[in-house]
Amino acid sequence: MIYQRWKQNFARPGTFWGNFLVFSKMEKEHRPLQELAMRHFKIPENGKVLDIGCGGGVFIAQMLERVPSAHFTGVDYSPVSVKKTLKFNRKAVKAGKVEVIEGSVSELPFENAVFDVVTASETIYFWPEIQKDFCEVCRVLKPDGCFVICCDTCDKVAAQKYIDMIKGMSVYSIEELVDYLTQAGFSKTEEHYDEATGKFCVVGYK
Repeated sequence: MIYQRWKQNFARPGTFWGNFLVFSKMEKEHRPLQELAMRHFKIPENGKVLDIGCGGGVFIAQMLERVPSAHFTGVDYSPVSVKKTLKFNRKAVKAGKVEVIEGSVSELPFENAVFDVVTASETIYFWPEIQKDFCEVCRVLKPDGCFVICCDTCDKVAAQKYIDMIKGMSVYSIEELVDYLTQAGFSKTEEHYDEATGKFCVVGYK
């Protein structure tokens, strides 16, 4: 029972004690996935990037290292994640290169057509209304902007034990994600799947 309660931290860090272990695990295990994803999208110089479900802030740091001229905004509905991301990127925050806010993907607190790139790493599993949430992402993207989704798995059968254990978790096939993106108004998609690991990223272009 305690283990099951602790696992809820993967959906929203801070839900139960021991969330620091979740951040440590995410930092180690998500990095290869994020490196895979970064091979398949480009951040423009001086571009604006939104990372939804920023967790511990590692992906923001990786992208900033690659494109130092860009500005990054992280959003997460966990106040613990917001604090962790601010701390992890404290130098960039102080320099005005990174900002992090508490908020929900379902009601992003931004004007229309603000960002060149939106990323979602290992987080769409927990989005409450994925079709509507994809529409919200499309709204805040600039024309020709891209939405990058990266996940460790699209295998619902293999992930079933986690789906049963973590409240509100859903796993989507690549075909489902492409369909959701198309319905949300994205004009083109690219799918990149690593057969050796099962990791993948899907990129939708507005």
